[in-house]
Amino acid sequence: MKTNSPNLWRFTLGLAVAGLLSANAAIAKSGGTDVQHFTSKSVMVNTDVEPQAVGNISVMLTDQGNAEKEQLRITGKKLNVNTPYRLIAFIGDATNATDIADFNTDKKGSFSLAYLKMSHAKPSKKGSSFPDTLEPLCNVRELDVVNASTNAVLTAVLSSPDKGQYLVKNSMKNVGVLPAATGSLAIKASAKSTTFKLTATHLTPNTDYNLAFNGTNAQTYTSDNSGNLTIATLPDNAPNILEIQSLALIDSASTNLVLITVGLGIPCTLAHQVAVTLGAAGEGFAVLAGSTVANTALTTVNGDLGLSPGSAVTGFPPGVVNGTQHVADSTAAQAQLDLTVAYNDAAGRSVGAIAVAGNLGGMTLPPGLYKSTSSLEISSGDLTLDAQGDANAVFIFQIASTLTTTSGRQVILAGGAKAANIYWQVGTSAVLGTTSVFKGIIMADQSITLTTGAILEGRALTRVAAVTLDSNTITVPTP
Repeated sequence: MKTNSPNLWRFTLGLAVAGLLSANAAIAKSGGTDVQHFTSKSVMVNTDVEPQAVGNISVMLTDQGNAEKEQLRITGKKLNVNTPYRLIAFIGDATNATDIADFNTDKKGSFSLAYLKMSHAKPSKKGSSFPDTLEPLCNVRELDVVNASTNAVLTAVLSSPDKGQYLVKNSMKNVGVLPAATGSLAIKASAKSTTFKLTATHLTPNTDYNLAFNGTNAQTYTSDNSGNLTIATLPDNAPNILEIQSLALIDSASTNLVLITVGLGIPCTLAHQVAVTLGAAGEGFAVLAGSTVANTALTTVNGDLGLSPGSAVTGFPPGVVNGTQHVADSTAAQAQLDLTVAYNDAAGRSVGAIAVAGNLGGMTLPPGLYKSTSSLEISSGDLTLDAQGDANAVFIFQIASTLTTTSGRQVILAGGAKAANIYWQVGTSAVLGTTSVFKGIIMADQSITLTTGAILEGRALTRVAAVTLDSNTITVPTP
């Protein structure tokens, strides 16, 4: 296909429009509801196939409360009259175009295409439903209008909008370390100026707190005598305003996370974590080990048990496998290969990372990517994972060293969270304490040990070493 297109490169809308915005919105219009709003307008480039043709593209992405809206409009004029054309898109890293729509210009050589998606309403007369191929919209890097000879007449690389606006007003999430602490965040960005304000109250008085962007500490601030803190400007080492995917306030001395907000950047599904693909490792396996699987007493595995390249499975019976055992066979070998791919995927995620350290016990965390540069434990309290009403919400924990739960501790799911969407990437080994109740898919580089009576809704998957069991129940999670 001849498209006369510019160089092709991956385009993520939320990261590419920095410094090209014009302010038209006021935070006061949000009415107290968390809101993220982005608009962009781009002039299409004439390729000289039809020298008089002109075109424009406008994009709007809004996430306000529980309502989401995506709108795309493409207009053109001074093309050939009453003539068929096609709208095509280049999406993600694809080098081939995707057909979006066929249309005809009118008797003046003009056209107008509009697409609309609203989470809580049917499309109105303002636009047709979004084609599946255009979702997520912020992964579309280029749109072209081509003629019957497949030559591009008008083209737009969406990394260069002429004007737009960006607005965020978010409340920050209290994770339970300081139960009374509250925080709010307000951002407006334009070509002329950027404003940033974070306000926190009911912190520990006269205490240092780190402000962290995307999992990296930027600067330290001190609360006043009343435990209040206001940050009115971005630190010099903060990322570009549109590249902020997460923001956290962390107690400098204890490294405890206190307040967080996630899913910043342009409202788009790309701003949130997507599920880790397990491949064959996720096809029925409740347990998968590298060296051995060793069991004591009456353990029940509700799912398949796999081992590769090792061949020693002991303790079954008395343990029961309500599934198939794959020991040193081709199925287990393929599952191990796919586990390595999944492990590396989870370990390599970086966008929107939130720094965590030490003990997650007592915290309530929203969906997102959480990164620890050492070990993590769940002790002195249970960990609640709150999907906030999104059944597809994904939680990923990157743990450089060990994962440990103490006796009786639990991972509690709230807000529609599913164990199948929770991933624990463990750099060394994991140990689940006696009678603890754990949720999610554990992918450990070395070993996983479930001590007496521990219950796992998820999967115990190790790349190199053993899975050790003792009077446990392991159940493959419901998708």
